[in-house]
Amino acid sequence: MRYALLIVLSAGCAASYSEVATMQFSSMYTCPSDRISSNEREDLHIYSNVNAAQMLTVFPDAHPPPAPPVPDDIRRDPERLNLWFQQNTPHINPDEHVYTATGCGHEALYICDTDQTRHHVHTNCMQTPLVPAPATAPSRQGT
Repeated sequence: MRYALLIVLSAGCAASYSEVATMQFSSMYTCPSDRISSNEREDLHIYSNVNAAQMLTVFPDAHPPPAPPVPDDIRRDPERLNLWFQQNTPHINPDEHVYTATGCGHEALYICDTDQTRHHVHTNCMQTPLVPAPATAPSRQGT
Protein backbone atom coordinates (compact mmCIF):
# COMPACT_ATOMS: atom_id res chain seq x y z
CA MET A 1 0.00 0.00 0.00
CA ARG A 2 2.80 2.41 0.84
CA TYR A 3 4.39 1.82 -2.61
CA ALA A 4 1.17 2.68 -4.45
CA LEU A 5 0.97 6.00 -2.61
CA LEU A 6 4.56 6.88 -3.53
CA ILE A 7 3.94 6.06 -7.20
CA VAL A 8 0.84 8.26 -7.33
CA LEU A 9 2.68 11.15 -5.70
CA SER A 10 5.70 10.89 -7.95
CA ALA A 11 3.62 10.56 -11.11
CA GLY A 12 2.22 14.05 -10.72
CA CYS A 13 5.54 15.76 -9.98
CA ALA A 14 8.15 16.44 -12.61
CA ALA A 15 11.61 17.74 -11.85
CA SER A 16 12.15 21.39 -12.75
CA TYR A 17 14.08 22.31 -15.88
CA SER A 18 16.87 23.65 -13.69
CA GLU A 19 17.07 20.38 -11.72
CA VAL A 20 17.25 18.25 -14.88
CA ALA A 21 19.85 20.52 -16.51
CA THR A 22 21.88 20.34 -13.28
CA MET A 23 21.66 16.51 -13.15
CA GLN A 24 22.73 16.16 -16.78
CA PHE A 25 25.56 18.68 -16.35
CA SER A 26 26.75 16.87 -13.22
CA SER A 27 26.82 13.57 -15.08
CA MET A 28 28.53 14.96 -18.20
CA TYR A 29 31.26 16.91 -16.40
CA THR A 30 31.58 14.88 -13.16
CA CYS A 31 30.72 17.96 -11.15
CA PRO A 32 28.96 17.85 -7.74
CA SER A 33 25.48 19.37 -8.01
CA ASP A 34 26.14 21.84 -5.18
CA ARG A 35 28.88 23.41 -7.36
CA ILE A 36 26.56 23.89 -10.37
CA SER A 37 24.54 26.98 -11.16
CA SER A 38 21.62 26.48 -13.57
CA ASN A 39 19.46 29.36 -14.80
CA GLU A 40 16.92 30.05 -17.53
CA ARG A 41 18.25 32.14 -20.42
CA GLU A 42 15.30 34.29 -21.41
CA ASP A 43 17.46 35.99 -24.06
CA LEU A 44 17.90 32.71 -26.00
CA HIS A 45 15.20 30.81 -27.87
CA ILE A 46 14.36 27.78 -29.96
CA TYR A 47 12.48 28.64 -33.14
CA SER A 48 9.81 26.76 -35.08
CA ASN A 49 9.55 26.91 -38.89
CA VAL A 50 13.29 26.62 -39.43
CA ASN A 51 15.32 24.24 -41.57
CA ALA A 52 16.44 20.91 -40.15
CA ALA A 53 19.98 22.15 -39.42
CA GLN A 54 18.56 24.95 -37.24
CA MET A 55 15.80 22.94 -35.56
CA LEU A 56 17.62 22.28 -32.28
CA THR A 57 19.84 25.34 -32.36
CA VAL A 58 19.60 28.15 -29.83
CA PHE A 59 19.43 31.68 -31.20
CA PRO A 60 19.94 34.97 -29.35
CA ASP A 61 17.07 37.49 -29.47
CA ALA A 62 19.12 39.92 -31.54
CA HIS A 63 19.87 37.34 -34.26
CA PRO A 64 16.93 35.01 -34.99
CA PRO A 65 17.28 32.55 -37.86
CA PRO A 66 16.55 33.97 -41.32
CA ALA A 67 13.50 32.92 -43.29
CA PRO A 68 14.24 31.01 -46.50
CA PRO A 69 13.96 32.90 -49.81
CA VAL A 70 10.44 33.21 -51.25
CA PRO A 71 9.96 31.22 -54.49
CA ASP A 72 9.16 33.44 -57.50
CA ASP A 73 5.78 31.81 -58.28
CA ILE A 74 4.62 32.44 -54.69
CA ARG A 75 5.95 36.01 -54.63
CA ARG A 76 3.59 36.93 -57.52
CA ASP A 77 0.43 35.70 -55.73
CA PRO A 78 -0.48 37.84 -52.65
CA GLU A 79 -2.67 35.16 -51.07
CA ARG A 80 -0.02 32.45 -51.45
CA LEU A 81 2.67 34.89 -50.30
CA ASN A 82 0.76 35.61 -47.08
CA LEU A 83 0.33 31.87 -46.43
CA TRP A 84 4.01 31.22 -47.24
CA PHE A 85 5.11 33.79 -44.62
CA GLN A 86 2.82 32.24 -42.01
CA GLN A 87 4.33 28.81 -42.70
CA ASN A 88 7.98 29.82 -43.13
CA THR A 89 8.74 32.75 -40.86
CA PRO A 90 10.72 31.54 -37.85
CA HIS A 91 8.93 32.14 -34.56
CA ILE A 92 9.81 31.39 -30.95
CA ASN A 93 8.63 28.00 -29.74
CA PRO A 94 6.97 28.78 -26.35
CA ASP A 95 7.07 25.13 -25.23
CA GLU A 96 10.86 24.93 -25.13
CA HIS A 97 13.08 26.76 -22.65
CA VAL A 98 16.82 27.37 -22.71
CA TYR A 99 18.91 26.88 -19.58
CA THR A 100 22.59 27.40 -18.97
CA ALA A 101 24.53 25.38 -16.41
CA THR A 102 27.98 26.29 -15.14
CA GLY A 103 30.36 24.65 -12.70
CA CYS A 104 33.74 22.96 -12.33
CA GLY A 105 35.21 25.11 -15.11
CA HIS A 106 32.53 24.18 -17.70
CA GLU A 107 29.44 25.80 -19.20
CA ALA A 108 26.66 24.19 -21.22
CA LEU A 109 23.33 25.15 -22.77
CA TYR A 110 20.24 22.94 -22.54
CA ILE A 111 16.93 22.93 -24.40
CA CYS A 112 14.24 21.85 -21.93
CA ASP A 113 10.61 20.86 -22.33
CA THR A 114 8.00 18.72 -20.61
CA ASP A 115 6.18 15.64 -21.90
CA GLN A 116 2.94 14.67 -20.25
CA THR A 117 1.12 11.38 -20.56
CA ARG A 118 -2.01 10.26 -18.82
CA HIS A 119 -0.11 9.10 -15.73
CA HIS A 120 3.28 10.79 -15.90
CA VAL A 121 4.97 14.15 -16.39
CA HIS A 122 8.55 13.97 -17.62
CA THR A 123 11.00 16.88 -17.90
CA ASN A 124 13.57 16.65 -20.69
CA CYS A 125 16.73 18.70 -21.19
CA MET A 126 19.14 18.20 -24.07
CA GLN A 127 22.56 19.84 -24.36
CA THR A 128 22.86 22.04 -27.46
CA PRO A 129 25.31 24.48 -29.06
CA LEU A 130 24.85 28.23 -29.26
CA VAL A 131 24.96 29.85 -32.68
CA PRO A 132 27.50 32.65 -32.45
CA ALA A 133 26.12 36.12 -33.18
CA PRO A 134 27.32 37.62 -36.46
CA ALA A 135 30.15 40.16 -36.19
CA THR A 136 27.94 42.86 -37.70
CA ALA A 137 24.19 43.30 -37.82
CA PRO A 138 22.65 42.02 -41.06
CA SER A 139 21.85 44.67 -43.66
CA ARG A 140 18.18 45.54 -44.17
CA GLN A 141 18.76 47.20 -47.55
CA GLY A 142 16.23 46.34 -50.19
CA THR A 143 13.45 45.39 -47.76
